[in-house]
Amino acid sequence: MKILVIGAHPDDIELSVGGIVAKHVAMGYEVELCDLTAGEMGSNGTPEQRLAEGQEAAKILGAGRRHNLGLPDGLLIPDRHAILKMAELVRAVAPDLVLAPWWQDRHPDHEAASLIATRGCHLAGLHKFPVSGERHRPERMLYYFLGRIGEPSFIVNVDDFWDTKMAAIKAHASQFASREDGANPTFLNRGQFFENYELRFRTWGRGIGARYGEALVSREPIAVQDITYV
Repeated sequence: MKILVIGAHPDDIELSVGGIVAKHVAMGYEVELCDLTAGEMGSNGTPEQRLAEGQEAAKILGAGRRHNLGLPDGLLIPDRHAILKMAELVRAVAPDLVLAPWWQDRHPDHEAASLIATRGCHLAGLHKFPVSGERHRPERMLYYFLGRIGEPSFIVNVDDFWDTKMAAIKAHASQFASREDGANPTFLNRGQFFENYELRFRTWGRGIGARYGEALVSREPIAVQDITYV
């Protein structure tokens, strides 16, 4: 099975589902990542730095290729251009499963990324859709939380992969540069960020009897073959 994980900005995937990525790589799945933008509107770091940091983070997680669609950070919209690029990528990668941002978020780019991913995955499966490649539609899409949190469909135990996830997050060094060293103040480089950041994942983990959990949402019911497995 091949998994494609989509984010709006170069650190979105690591911050939300880095543990899931590392876990499924370790389980033998082929996992590729795609950032829609280079994060060029970020308060710190150049686009070149952020792209390089993203590649390093992907290597830490064990993921395969990390794609970038080159769409405009801060002005990300689900227009024809963006959806065509996404559909072309979906046909090229041919994933069985796609993870994308949840469709409700305080950051407009995250909401737009959700729509771009959803529409691109659907349209890539149409015979007559005008992009290169053989038609392909993923079997399932799942969505992860970023700025806002809703009700998860399920939670994944990532205890064994938390340290890997954190190392991948910290590979985005430009985003955590110290204010004392001249970096612009942001949500990510404020004091106590990592301590507070853990709380969400500790809460999800506690709900399933684990230390750390990452949550996903499905629009459709999920079939279970054996109720004793749940």
